[in-house]
Amino acid sequence: MGRPEIRRFFFLAYDLARQLRRWQEKISRDEGLTLPQIRALGQLSHRDGITQTELANLIESDPMTVGGVVERLEARGLVTRCAHPTDSRAKMVAITDEARVLVETFRAKAAKFEPAILEGISDDELTTALSVIERLSENLNKNSHVFEGTEQ
Repeated sequence: MGRPEIRRFFFLAYDLARQLRRWQEKISRDEGLTLPQIRALGQLSHRDGITQTELANLIESDPMTVGGVVERLEARGLVTRCAHPTDSRAKMVAITDEARVLVETFRAKAAKFEPAILEGISDDELTTALSVIERLSENLNKNSHVFEGTEQ
């Protein structure tokens, strides 16, 4: 049997993610975007010039949904699409300069909330929390076969 505190940890992690998502949705709406659109732009700001399928994986969505997200972003002049150099079925997506400014605006607005979110948490506590979360993420990635029912 597992450690009982792990259930509480997972509940709190889920609840934190839910609250952060609601907060991001609010900021996204203020910028006239949906959360999937701002997530796509955020990923493209780090990994410009990727396929729509790669983008779908990064924002945990399906390729058809991302196709619509990218289409709407392209209509607003926030991304460009072009053919993949070696795969005629794939489309490459790149972020525009206008979108980079929008992403920085989003990040600046988000940064204003950091003091409230981190209230009462020391730098050492934050460093420890980040270290633990990074290790949990690495463990989940490393052991994904266990969760897919294909234990090795």
